[in-house]
Amino acid sequence: MAPKPFALTICTLALILAVFLRGDTADHSLPSGSQALCLQNVRLRDAPSISAAPLKTVPRGQVLSALAIRDTAEQDTPFTRWCQVESVTGDAGWISLDFVSLNRPGPLNPRTRRPALIHMESRFLAYGSDYAALGLSGVNKINGRIYRLRSHRLPGEGQWIGPAVPAAVPHVLPSGLELNILDDHPEGWLAFYRSPPGTGAYDTYEARFYGQDGTLQWSVGLDRFLPDGQPREIQDIRLVPPRLFFNAACASYSRESGDRCSELVAIHPDTGEELWRTPHLVSNNIFIPAGAWLICGYGFTSEPDFLYIVDQISGQVLTWQALDSAADYLEIRDDVLWVTTYNYLHSYRMASPPSRQ
Repeated sequence: MAPKPFALTICTLALILAVFLRGDTADHSLPSGSQALCLQNVRLRDAPSISAAPLKTVPRGQVLSALAIRDTAEQDTPFTRWCQVESVTGDAGWISLDFVSLNRPGPLNPRTRRPALIHMESRFLAYGSDYAALGLSGVNKINGRIYRLRSHRLPGEGQWIGPAVPAAVPHVLPSGLELNILDDHPEGWLAFYRSPPGTGAYDTYEARFYGQDGTLQWSVGLDRFLPDGQPREIQDIRLVPPRLFFNAACASYSRESGDRCSELVAIHPDTGEELWRTPHLVSNNIFIPAGAWLICGYGFTSEPDFLYIVDQISGQVLTWQALDSAADYLEIRDDVLWVTTYNYLHSYRMASPPSRQ
């Protein structure tokens, strides 16, 4: 005999309540190419629950593929949002969203190959070693290794140390922003402006491009791409047409911003459209273009330090390498990547194995 409708309703409600209390809900899939960077050492679990068995501990700085998000309703736990992840070695499971940062990927690049960093040599640096003593040109940061920002204006003195400034490129904008970086391009000049030094960690930023004939091709205010309510600064900017790249970097220790800073961002400068954004803690100090990649790093005193290689089209982090301290200079010479840290000069050969089928 068929159960009574009332009994069926009670059973159904009981099942729904049991599912709710257990915390099971539908997964929300993430866009292709989504990644999660571990903001601290975090446990990978076999289910989205604090009571689920831990599979391993994933260290801070490691980047994982992010597949889905699940919101749970567990009782007596602060962790109710979980991310399903998978590592390049095949480890899969769930990590609390409280301990990871997600990227905003652009369209996947079908030609992307994951580069391998092959360590060649590490040399101890004498204190104050300059570029010439290291056999490097210093072209990627001519204001010196000790400064966190790439600039063509000498910090503290205001002396211009960059390329000759064309007459059409103003040193100071009507808004009071000062020319800080000037990069020569075949089609003209990328001019990067910021608030005068010493105005604080909430400075204003603008990028402009002047053509060879001196006409202003485009200008874009960059403040809207930076986090609100926390100290932040743009420490480097690069134009690789048609994309403009810059880092929304922590102005001090990442803990002062809850580890939610220092992304690498790509925009279309003509429209101001954001194209992609890496996870947090990927880029501070300088970064450099290298073919289809961007080479960057994150690190600060008493924090773990890493080198990252990012795809220019999708913004995906392709490779990472732990360092002894923060990278303060990067240069590619003779097909070798040279990285200076506080105490060492490291060299790496970059190999690009075939993509996995």
